[in-house]
Amino acid sequence: MIFPILALIFAAGATALGQAVTILPSSVPQVEITDRSAAAFRSMADRLLTEASVRGVVEPALPYSVLVTNASSRAITYYVIRFDYLNRAGKGVSSTLRMDRRARRKVEARSSEIVFPILALTEAAVDGNLPRVASGMSNTISRVLANFAQSPQVVASVDSVVYEDGEFLGPDQSNSFSLLNTTSAAMRTLLEGTWHSKARSFLPEYDGSY
Repeated sequence: MIFPILALIFAAGATALGQAVTILPSSVPQVEITDRSAAAFRSMADRLLTEASVRGVVEPALPYSVLVTNASSRAITYYVIRFDYLNRAGKGVSSTLRMDRRARRKVEARSSEIVFPILALTEAAVDGNLPRVASGMSNTISRVLANFAQSPQVVASVDSVVYEDGEFLGPDQSNSFSLLNTTSAAMRTLLEGTWHSKARSFLPEYDGSY
């Protein structure tokens, strides 16, 4: 469990505020998670933050961001990254960053992406829209980072991964498997209902059987 790990960090005396994220080793084979100390992270960050205005807004989030690498031969179509920390009362809090399924994108095999603790930044970085999106994110970034900075430590981990062939892996402490199944079932019901409704409008003899 992650919250007890946070409690141990706190008990060990890691009291300096604003420390960089601590990485919990990935439990998903061939999915790696690293912090900003990794050369690959720094290289990608430099490519993303070429504009001074963007760097000024986004750079404060880098200590709490991670590089997720898909070292497998299959594309990832969905992931959940957890950021666990202690609030001011010493209570464990979990913030989950879920890949935006509406974008219908993938983390291709043997590729990486920086996951910021804010979904809009992560998706904008992938889409090449970081300069446009970051300009309006200063307040949101400051609010998220303030929550992290007051904690003795922030622990990042891979909570779950879905591959393009449908395989689901990970500890799934955020219950994403159930959420995905529920969402998919609801979407199928909606689409089927829409089709039936349209079919009845155009096919007077339609009996609802297909």
